[in-house]
Amino acid sequence: MADFLPSYGFRALIAGALLTIAARSNAQGLSEKLLIHGYLTQGYATTSGPMILGIPNDGTFDYRRAALLLRFKAATNDVFVVQIANRRLGESEINHHTSELQLDWAFYEHNFGENTSIRVGKAPIPMGISNETRFLGTLLPFYRVPFGFYQEGGFTSETLDGAVVTHKFNPGSAWLVTGAAFAGEFNYLQTGAIPATENSPGQYLVVDGRARNLFGVQLWLQTPLPGLRVGGGAARRQDEGTISDQISGRGATRDFWGSVDGSFDRLTARAEYRNLTFGEGGAKYRTYYGQVGYRILEALSITVQRDVTDLDVPTQIGRLALKYDRDNAIGVSYMFAPNVVGKLELHDAHGYGDEVVVNYGDPAIHNRYSIASVSVSF
Repeated sequence: MADFLPSYGFRALIAGALLTIAARSNAQGLSEKLLIHGYLTQGYATTSGPMILGIPNDGTFDYRRAALLLRFKAATNDVFVVQIANRRLGESEINHHTSELQLDWAFYEHNFGENTSIRVGKAPIPMGISNETRFLGTLLPFYRVPFGFYQEGGFTSETLDGAVVTHKFNPGSAWLVTGAAFAGEFNYLQTGAIPATENSPGQYLVVDGRARNLFGVQLWLQTPLPGLRVGGGAARRQDEGTISDQISGRGATRDFWGSVDGSFDRLTARAEYRNLTFGEGGAKYRTYYGQVGYRILEALSITVQRDVTDLDVPTQIGRLALKYDRDNAIGVSYMFAPNVVGKLELHDAHGYGDEVVVNYGDPAIHNRYSIASVSVSF
């Protein structure tokens, strides 16, 4: 979860400071050192069933992600990056636990020559294909990255408070290996549906959580086939929070993932797998997706995707294995300009991942939802 910038006065102060920096950089001839980028994706979403991913049955325009990024090159090998973001998730309860304006990134990066770099501060976690670009709509075939692998709102964090070191092991090789090691901690939201009992009604909970003592690595192997790479990673952490305390076993949470990323002339093909275990004897979260896209015309592309998630969780009546989510999607995107993309996508979903309380033994919820969106970046 991104850190909050809660007060109106503080938000105004930040905005004023950004404008002042930009003005002074131009006045003092520093504009070449200061780069300002941004993006906005505005969507309209509706569903045929109960609310899913914050999408109500009667539709919502309150579906948005936007950010402003400032990159200041202090020296040849030294860069400071700050990103401030606004994200809305329809009528999701998660909206009540996040600020309208969030500090997304805030890190210092130093390059040790051409092959090694370090980021210190609030920096993106090296995980999978799309974690660092997960909200940049002009680069995505759908409104969001695959939900099972990357999540959104609950049980996820794009960033860590700590350090990330990246290194190219064999530069110039046809089999280029790039590795990243990271350590730190992060705050996030924990979400979950609590089934009804004889003494209390069911409820959907959103509570604060924290991941401490996070350590992880990720490796990417670029193959001799242009556009094809494979990767994998692992991480461990200690989770703290009302919900994680109930589903965690002994020891640390362990996270493993693998990725295949192919981007060719007209064809893109991606697949990722993730296995997350909340300690020995705790909940097990397994997910994978496959995604294939084809550029029909220079500006027109079509993409299909299958996103699968299984959850095995300890309960008072024993372990419960759920086919937690099955989401099949098809999307069409049109590039009006290199930085302006429109999308229309249709999803058919079965599962228990909606913000609707489902009692143990009840059948999975079937939902059909659609999202129309426009993405702009600069």
